[in-house]
Amino acid sequence: MPGTGTGRRGSALATAIGLRKKTEIDIVLDGEAELVHSYSTHDKIQGRVEVKFEKETCFDDFNITFEGQSSTYVERIATTAPTTGRTTGRQTFLKVQQPINEGFLPPDGVFRANVTYTIPFTFVVPYRLLPFVCTHRVKDEECRKEHLQLPPSLGDPSVSGEGRTLMDDMAPDMARIIYCVRARITRWNAVGRLLELADKSERVRLVPARDEAPPLIIEDTQLSHHVMRKEKSVKKGLFKIGKIGRLTAETSQPRSLRIPHPQKRSTEPISTMTTINLRFDPQTPQDEPPQLDSVGTKLKVYTFFGAAAYSQLPEAGKHDNWSTLHGVYAETVPLASRRVSTVSWLRHDPAEREMSFSSSDLSRRPSAYSTSSTASIPEPSCSYQAGMPFYTASVLTPIALPHASSTNRPRVFVPTFHSCIVSRVYSLDLDVSFRTPGANVASSHVTLKTPIQISAEGGAPPARMHEPDAAIVAEIEQQFRLYEEGQLQHHDLGIESPVYEETNSSHALAGTRHMSLVPEHAYTAARSDSAPALLLDVDTSAPPEYHVSSGFSTYSAMDRPGGPTTQNVSLRLSA
Repeated sequence: MPGTGTGRRGSALATAIGLRKKTEIDIVLDGEAELVHSYSTHDKIQGRVEVKFEKETCFDDFNITFEGQSSTYVERIATTAPTTGRTTGRQTFLKVQQPINEGFLPPDGVFRANVTYTIPFTFVVPYRLLPFVCTHRVKDEECRKEHLQLPPSLGDPSVSGEGRTLMDDMAPDMARIIYCVRARITRWNAVGRLLELADKSERVRLVPARDEAPPLIIEDTQLSHHVMRKEKSVKKGLFKIGKIGRLTAETSQPRSLRIPHPQKRSTEPISTMTTINLRFDPQTPQDEPPQLDSVGTKLKVYTFFGAAAYSQLPEAGKHDNWSTLHGVYAETVPLASRRVSTVSWLRHDPAEREMSFSSSDLSRRPSAYSTSSTASIPEPSCSYQAGMPFYTASVLTPIALPHASSTNRPRVFVPTFHSCIVSRVYSLDLDVSFRTPGANVASSHVTLKTPIQISAEGGAPPARMHEPDAAIVAEIEQQFRLYEEGQLQHHDLGIESPVYEETNSSHALAGTRHMSLVPEHAYTAARSDSAPALLLDVDTSAPPEYHVSSGFSTYSAMDRPGGPTTQNVSLRLSA
């Protein structure tokens, strides 16, 4: 029977001292008995559910699902205490249901006392989400395509790490993305109310595959957070009296930092390379360029979170600091400092015909010419005088993520991603320090800020699939095609505004792989529960579905996959 290998199960100590419930339900994951079970796109999540009741128990439904859920909150601060609280966002963007063979369950619907029932499960991590997960308004379809990619696990300290080591993924408490395998047993009572007999979830770490996206288009405005080109005057001597010229530094967005599959233990550093192109325009022909000293690199980590869905991809420079429904958390990771005193300057004389272009050519050439190539020459500075010589230099700068064992605070990096209510982006600071002629210390510096991506490798896609699986994939692709062509509207997907009232869940459907693929007559009952993003003005009293310890241990209409929802919650009630 599947799942007979080693795996993680419940604590034997808790059972021995009587802390465990009399109803025993365990989720055991196949593979090595590690502290953290990590998976990526196309990987199989296999294991078994073991159920044992102390006495004979009747049941109606037994569901095993693989779920993904994101949750956020934004503090709402006011001058009066009764209105102080927080606005929360929540989205169940993935729910895959495991078909259960009737042979693994008692045929009469009664679990025998002290008998262990073992039910195997197998889930395959999808490579993208279905269209109805993101139906809110967006300013461009690129944003929606990003929101339909699987986000990585984030902000969950119980699975944040690799293998047996827990690490810091640099996520704030206000943003969390959780994946879990969940087993739930229910029964209908005599008055038609659904009773929960057992509910257990096992969290896993998911790092989906992420390809490198095209470089960002950087707008040269004062509001732009990125600085791809910067000029600075070079002063004379130690006391900086007068100036000898102007230094220009340029760079371009480097290739992404690509992290390996989460189950691989790679000892190679995760690195990439960038180039800083420098140009010095002297004040007089006798002035010499400054002496380069070092290049320091820092990685800026930005986590965006919102209680309402984002209509465009968030950026650090364009973030609305006055928004009451969105926030950003930034953290800086020092990378390395490298001495570049051996880098020499190359003098260019405009009178030499070997030059490819004159000063006027430099000002007219297309901006695409300035790349990471060492042969590229920055455009003249604002103080360049026609006919004057100038100097150029190129500094190759390696960029490498810190190894977990090399720091006192081990960090784990997740791929760049954008979901409906949580995003993670990175930027790179390049600080070039230099010393002016006549000075013995590095007295000046110029800093560039460029975007950088972190991509990720995924699992191997299946070489072939069986006919039932192919039919499911064909139906999913049909939904994507109709949605992208505008033929499929929100009402066609059964999505309406959420209703905060107590509802009963429907019976599980045998053979269903995804909640969006159930028959029409069974999905009708769930139409009012799957919803796009909507702002609800809730009173100071908590809504019926709100619980202080809400999570995967509770079940409500909000657990159905769909767009994010927003609530206002008073801290006085959740205290």
